Amino acid sequence: MDKDSHKLELLRKALQLIWEKAKEDGQITEDEKAIIDTVTSSLESYEELYENAIEDGVITQEERNQLLDLEEEIYSEAYFTAMQDDVLTDEEAILFKILMKTVNPKADVDWVDREVRSSNIQKEV
Repeated sequence: MDKDSHKLELLRKALQLIWEKAKEDGQITEDEKAIIDTVTSSLESYEELYENAIEDGVITQEERNQLLDLEEEIYSEAYFTAMQDDVLTDEEAILFKILMKTVNPKADVDWVDREVRSSNIQKEV
């Protein structure tokens, strides 16, 4: 399995883990559903780009860069979806951290907890 197909599998696994975590308490909130929908849509775009890239049997550096850019976009879109109401809840943060850590176990996710605290303070003010 090449690096790019492995990344695709990790993104699929992340989506599955996010679904499982969101369902864990028996209720998927609108915010959780929005994050899941965003990641699902982004993953479909990633899969399409990957399939097009391997069509000729070789992933060029340009195609690899596009895949990396789209991976970053998946994180960004999930974060911006979570922050649409200007509050990052604990549940949203957990889903976001699952996404990041599943795809990149070395990812620094400490900033997510700081963002939760910051948005909770702003909500209280």
